[in-house]
Amino acid sequence: MDYDTIIVGAGSAGCVIAARLSADKKRRVLLVEAGRRTRDLRVQAPGLAASLWRTKFDWGFRTEPQPHMAQRRNYWPRGKVLGGTSCLNYMIYMRGHRGDYDGWRDEGNEGWGYDDVLPYFKRSEDNADGGDHYHGVGGPLRVTRKREAEICHRLAAAAADALDAPLIDDVNAPEREGFGPFPLTIRGGQRCHTGAAFLDPVMGRPNLEVIEGAVVERITFSGGRATGIRYRRGGEVITARAGGEVVLCAGAIGSPQLLLRSGVGPGEALHALGIAVSHELPGVGKNLQDHLFVPAGYEVEAEVAGEMEPVNLLRWLGRYVVSRAGPLSSSGAEAGGFVRSREDVALPDLQLHFLGTGPSMASLDDSNYTPEGRGCSLMPTLLYPESVGELRLRSADPEDPPIIDPHYLEAEADVDTLLRGVRMVHQIVEHPEIRPLLGRALTPMSRVDASDALIRADIRARASTLFHPVGTCKMGTDETAVVDAELRVHGIEGLRVADASIMPRIVGGNTNAPCVMIGEKAAALLGGPWPSP
Repeated sequence: MDYDTIIVGAGSAGCVIAARLSADKKRRVLLVEAGRRTRDLRVQAPGLAASLWRTKFDWGFRTEPQPHMAQRRNYWPRGKVLGGTSCLNYMIYMRGHRGDYDGWRDEGNEGWGYDDVLPYFKRSEDNADGGDHYHGVGGPLRVTRKREAEICHRLAAAAADALDAPLIDDVNAPEREGFGPFPLTIRGGQRCHTGAAFLDPVMGRPNLEVIEGAVVERITFSGGRATGIRYRRGGEVITARAGGEVVLCAGAIGSPQLLLRSGVGPGEALHALGIAVSHELPGVGKNLQDHLFVPAGYEVEAEVAGEMEPVNLLRWLGRYVVSRAGPLSSSGAEAGGFVRSREDVALPDLQLHFLGTGPSMASLDDSNYTPEGRGCSLMPTLLYPESVGELRLRSADPEDPPIIDPHYLEAEADVDTLLRGVRMVHQIVEHPEIRPLLGRALTPMSRVDASDALIRADIRARASTLFHPVGTCKMGTDETAVVDAELRVHGIEGLRVADASIMPRIVGGNTNAPCVMIGEKAAALLGGPWPSP
């Protein structure tokens, strides 16, 4: 069948584009997704986020052994469900710093500066605190604050005092720096993922077809133009034709993987796998960047943990099922902040996540929790890594996972920055308002008397991904760029990429909100109607 626009991947950006473009009744839109729609309680309940990992909703990728992290392989959950990884994440709504987007623009990507992208952030947003110059109301994506994990908010107040940083009300201000509450994409106590926010309300449109449980094997081409896709569903192989454009929204892993399988990428590597080269584009799969964090864990005294103790899980479940309230109505990632590791860095280069007691956090690092589950994590996160990795095909088989090699901590400067972040954590936990609330340190780096050498070793032994891979289909004008500023793949007509993979440089914060923004901007570039304010 012929369509005007074919979208591959119903994730954080793909759902947005499908909803916006299909608002034009004359446009025939096909959205293809490997996962399926779900009403699973684990997706709905924010506090059960980690229980979704390694399930049917997750691609379950793993990196190659990392030589600078004790040969460890990091587990990378990626959403295989309508809504993509916005169904698996911790729901933190964070845009990044003005300097991130102005940096994209200054590299030659016109239309991607902060003032350019702000309307697209606002367009999707329904902020519970109301609208203003920087925030929107009435959009599909609910953004709110929660206060179930009280320890997070106490840590934020103490951190501001201990580190001589401001307490800020809006961590999404354009030049935010300091500590405060983290807004979350939660509506009425339920996860507000892009499948629920954007796609569910429009599933009945006759000009929108959503195909679930389908793996796209390759893009089809004719004369330098993308003409459609070939996908497998069950035992059937089907070709869908695009009269207009094909848009890849399969994420920082899926989009470059599909380009490479389709013969778009470094010619020599493709030839080695027996893949015919459709178009030589050396940057496909390169420029892989991610946010690493290190877990500094502490026991929380029982009187502080209170209702948040995981021994109360059955009570939580009952309360949540009846009223969508209580600890399971929050991800626990309710506060944190942004600081500079050194005075001479241009932008805050460390994010501190404060995570409260609860079962949703235990899977991040089991050593951060007592047998009773009473614990909290203070997680220094490296925002702008110097270490840059790559993604390659393992084989031409669509079912074969790719080679993911992020080159974690290859640059010693990244370890230096995380070390400074751990020392900041020590200042916070020694604050007189916090010290009485915490018990023993649960990881070697958590001890305030730990030497620099011990902390460095523990960083390499424990650092883990925050699940923010980006950059593998870089937007730009140089020889490593894959797409231009209108998200068109260089050298191929009728093909665009719109997801985290297009980021030329990772943003200074959680990446889901920027992916939604990319979806909004892509829809506008594709001629989608601008909704009423």
